[in-house]
Amino acid sequence: VWAAMSARAGHSCGVPVAGTLWCWGNNDDGRLGDGTTTGRTTPTRIGEETTWTSVSAGGKHTCALRADGSLWCWGWNPYGQLGDGTDTDRSTPARVGTDSSWTGVSAGGGHTCALRADGSLWCWGWNSTGELGDGTETDRGVPDRVGGDTTWTSVNGGVRAAMGGAGEIQASLFADFETFRSNFLAVPAATPPRSIGRMTLNQRVPSTAFGGMGERIEVTHRASSRD
Repeated sequence: VWAAMSARAGHSCGVPVAGTLWCWGNNDDGRLGDGTTTGRTTPTRIGEETTWTSVSAGGKHTCALRADGSLWCWGWNPYGQLGDGTDTDRSTPARVGTDSSWTGVSAGGGHTCALRADGSLWCWGWNSTGELGDGTETDRGVPDRVGGDTTWTSVNGGVRAAMGGAGEIQASLFADFETFRSNFLAVPAATPPRSIGRMTLNQRVPSTAFGGMGERIEVTHRASSRD
């Protein structure tokens, strides 16, 4: 019985109730984590660990949490999205720092975001259009804290395209901020909507950008070679 699953365009991963980790699909750059770059057409066990609790399949990399609160990532790493301080691809799980308080993770196209037990939000990797939400366009190779809030409860690194970057998805964004926040953004529940010029993390789509905020907005994003 699978306890957790995550699927991306090229690969999928799952965690059974026994705490093992299994991945399958495209394995370019080592995104499956089995120590090879060979594609798999059936679930392949990743290592011998039995304490995995969740997994997130990104564009070409994967991240997962263990029961001890440690965070591990592997696969494609040109922008530092694995969070290990390098730009070296990894074909087996590589631990992200030494922190043991991670509670959630979401792997995007070229970046990753994760939550800690204290409610703080951290992102790293590709940041050419402000995907990391730190007020810069500088790539980060290690976890970089996003603001000072400690009320974050969830994160989705896969919808960075909805905030102004290139991406792989077609999204229907709703002007109602609560729907937008809960479905597409990692925004603290107590944070009110803000209308600003540049669209980055924790920011509302300006009404001047796509029309009235009382309307349903259809946004289509073209795929990027970096995803």
